[in-house]
Amino acid sequence: MAGHDGGIVVFINAKAQRRDGATNAVDDPWVFGTVSQYPALVWGGLRADDQYTDYDADDDGLIEIKSLSQLEAVRHDLNGDGAPAKAGESAYRLAFPGAASGMGCPSNTGCVGYELDAEGDNLAFPTPSASWTPIANSASPFTATFEGNGQSISGLTITAWSTRMGLFGKLDGATVRNLKLKDVNISPTPASPPASRPVNSWAGALAGDIRGGSVSGVFVDGRINAAAGNIGGLARRVFVGTVITSSCADVEVDSTFTSTTSTPGEPRVGGLIGAAN
Repeated sequence: MAGHDGGIVVFINAKAQRRDGATNAVDDPWVFGTVSQYPALVWGGLRADDQYTDYDADDDGLIEIKSLSQLEAVRHDLNGDGAPAKAGESAYRLAFPGAASGMGCPSNTGCVGYELDAEGDNLAFPTPSASWTPIANSASPFTATFEGNGQSISGLTITAWSTRMGLFGKLDGATVRNLKLKDVNISPTPASPPASRPVNSWAGALAGDIRGGSVSGVFVDGRINAAAGNIGGLARRVFVGTVITSSCADVEVDSTFTSTTSTPGEPRVGGLIGAAN
C-alpha cells in the first residue's frame, strides 16, 4: 500500500483481516463478509526493499559517491562522519536522499570518509562546466579519508579566484588514495586576482595546501594557469609530516610574477609541489 503525504511515498506491508480474526486470501484481500467482518489493516512492517538507503554497502566506513552532486555535498561534511554541518544539511540530504541511520556505516566505527563507487561510472564534469568551488579551506580543512578506488574525476574547472584552489582547498591530516584527476583546468580570470583576493593565491590539482596525512596512488593531468599565484601540479604547498607515495602529475603550470604582484620569497612553482614547509 502506498500512502502520499507532502510528496513523500511511504510503502506499507499490510494485509487485510476480517474483524473476527480470519485472514483473507492473499489473492483477494478485500473480500467483504458480513457487516461485522469488514476488513481492517494489520501492520506488517516495512518491506525490506523499501527501507532507507545504505550508502556504505561494503561496510568499510566510507560513504559511496556515485554522482557529481554527491561529490559536491562532501563540502558539508569535512570530517567524513556522515553528519553534515547545519548550514549545509539540506543540500547534503538532497544529494544523499533517504539515508539509513548513520549513512549505513558500521555502528561500531561509524563513517570515516568517502569513496568513489568502485563499480560505478567515472565522474565527469559537463563541458562547459561552471567553476568548481574547492572543498574545504584554510579555516575548515578536509580531515577525513577520500578513497578513489582507481576511478577518475574528469574536467574539473576553476575560473574564479580563491585563496586555495584545487579539488580540495586544504587537507589536514587527511588520507587521499587511488584517485585520478583528468583534464584539470585551473585558469582563474581575470589574469591577475582582483583587489578583494590575496595576491598570492595557491593552486594545485588535488589541493592548495596539504598539512600532514597521506596521499598515495594519485595521478593528475591538465593545466594550471594562475598569474600571480603559487602553483604545484599536485599541490601548491605540502607541510612536514605529509607522506606522498606512488603519485605523479602531468600538468602544465604557468605563473607570472612581477614586482607588483609578488611578495619576497615568491614565486613558488613546481611540477608536483610548489613548496614544502
